[in-house]
Amino acid sequence: AEVIPTGVCLLIFILYGLAFWNRLSWIDGIGAAFLLLWLCWMALGGKEKRKLFWAAAGRAVGGISTPAAVIALAGAALLFSGRVTVWWDDLNFWATDVKALYGLDGFAARYTNAAPEFGDYPPGLQLLKWWFVHWDGEGFSEGLMFAGYGFGVFAFLVPVFGKLKGKNPLVAAAAILCLWAFPSVAEVFYCQGMCADLAMAAVYGAFLAAVFDEKGHGKFFYRLRLALYLGVLVLIKSVGFLWAAFGLAFLWIRFWGRVRRGEEKGIRPLLWITAVPLLSGGSWLLFCLVMRRVAKLTGAAFSMAAG
Repeated sequence: AEVIPTGVCLLIFILYGLAFWNRLSWIDGIGAAFLLLWLCWMALGGKEKRKLFWAAAGRAVGGISTPAAVIALAGAALLFSGRVTVWWDDLNFWATDVKALYGLDGFAARYTNAAPEFGDYPPGLQLLKWWFVHWDGEGFSEGLMFAGYGFGVFAFLVPVFGKLKGKNPLVAAAAILCLWAFPSVAEVFYCQGMCADLAMAAVYGAFLAAVFDEKGHGKFFYRLRLALYLGVLVLIKSVGFLWAAFGLAFLWIRFWGRVRRGEEKGIRPLLWITAVPLLSGGSWLLFCLVMRRVAKLTGAAFSMAAG
């Protein structure tokens, strides 16, 4: 349940790199190569490594958290897959941009993006929607696009299932229903469209929870997860930079406390974590500058600041 969002972040970053070269379709070959390398590692890694791996996998699947997470994600994708694009914001950008990615196999060339008034909107969640859409070999599927959106939102909420204990199926069913209902407590736009703010909030919340969730994890996974969350956060929406800044404030305070208690020896890992969102968000801004991609709201913001 806690590894799923980390894997989603890695997938988004790989797609992000491929989109610059209009090679999104290469993701299938990369996935096959990754699977082949894993099988080789399993075959050549030695009996002891295989034994440890299958023991850990058995513990994960044998508990309640992993099956609940899988059912919650599959169910969310299925429930979202019956939708069609009707919301004005989707028609202006969030759906139109996915269709452009599908047709171009990546980002548009200079002055040719399909939603010119929203040119510098980051593509993080769009790429995950594309990944779902590209599985339909017959053409562009709005249902799969919405399924990718639902998956992207709930993938960052399922880590809460890691706290479930025991194997009671009724508890798991209640937890899944509560998770599905949770976004509607404070969000209404996602009920009719693909509002990026909800996905951004889910990633931000997952990051804050992960900051205080170092017990039971290796240091590498703990730090990698935080870096990936922040790197993806700034690629979901432009205002993600502000959210990442607040998240880093929490992380720096937490990390400084660990340094004072002698649990950390220096701030180098913290600097690496901080660098990831700067690199991912900065690369997108540089691309927009080179390709002359700008949004009307960005221009208005600069005019307001100058005045």
